[in-house]
Amino acid sequence: MVQVTPTKEVEVTGEALEGQQAYPPEEARDNLPAGTRIKVIVNPVSGKKGGITTNAAGMGEVRTVLEANNIQADIVETEYPEHATQLAEEAVSEGYDVVIACGGDGTISEVATALIGKKTTLGILPVGSANNVARMMHVPFALEEAARLLRLGEIRSIDVGRCNGQYFLETAGVGLDAALFPILNQVDKGEYIRLWEAARTLFRYRPHRVTLVLDKKIVRARALVVLVANGPYWGYSVPLAPDAKVDDGEFDVVVFRNFSKTDFIRHLMAALLNRDGVEEPGSQHGRGRRTHHPKLQTYRARQVRVLARGRPLPVHADAQSRGYTPVSIEIVPGVLRVITGPGEHVTTPPSEGVPQGEPPEHRLMDA
Repeated sequence: MVQVTPTKEVEVTGEALEGQQAYPPEEARDNLPAGTRIKVIVNPVSGKKGGITTNAAGMGEVRTVLEANNIQADIVETEYPEHATQLAEEAVSEGYDVVIACGGDGTISEVATALIGKKTTLGILPVGSANNVARMMHVPFALEEAARLLRLGEIRSIDVGRCNGQYFLETAGVGLDAALFPILNQVDKGEYIRLWEAARTLFRYRPHRVTLVLDKKIVRARALVVLVANGPYWGYSVPLAPDAKVDDGEFDVVVFRNFSKTDFIRHLMAALLNRDGVEEPGSQHGRGRRTHHPKLQTYRARQVRVLARGRPLPVHADAQSRGYTPVSIEIVPGVLRVITGPGEHVTTPPSEGVPQGEPPEHRLMDA
């Protein structure tokens, strides 16, 4: 374990991050006041895809940005899959106030799993390839700005999803994407020969008849994909559920009804291109243009059950295989405390009319 010792005094003032509205210095408060116990969990292999480095950061760089922001923390590295969950569980039992996940979406999800339902707050230093979770929490991708947000951001209680008993932060899905993700995950690890298997799966897959039970509503459709979204981003930061909020207590359920595979691929490309079609305010990953399709149907629900007619269909949650239909997916509202930036994907305080950047009442020091 490496302990970071602050090297300089940092005054917390009313200065706001770019895109935020400043609040008076006398009202400024710090998420990480003196005495806050902080554990940083670093995944040393995050930010690497197929053996190619895309956005990695080592212990030295993490230590430097923490020291620059006067954040005193204990730093540990993961050594094997799911080690981050174990380390986070140990941090909770040892009484740490904040656990910072330094890695990609997988690392953040592993850490978050240990903090669900706990008073311990999750912080994010994003060094992954997709960074969907950081994007939907409006955390800057630059480490220096992300570290600064740890002090000045909003602490909010967000929802998580539960798919066949397993938690997820982003999206769950049934259909083509769930069939492809296990293969593409192996490609990410450098098994490029499996691209042929992915192409074959894409070619052979057909839409299937499904029955959706959305709370008390029943929907029947012939669908290529059924997406159950807690947040807006899917795959490599594609906003397939652009109106999903991470703290509204409901899923956005997106049904790709009667989509051909060509329709689906075109829609993915259009959504990805439109993601950055409007400048993101303050570079905090805000709203882009919406991508509409006449065959696309979106519903809202707290509980979702998907049944398939004929053979069972594959299921995923956050791109990890979760078995086959029938599947039950439910929202677990407000059970994870996270330091977030300002933006549209979170809705709870500050409320309308309150300057973004102004601390809400449920800051860490008041917990």
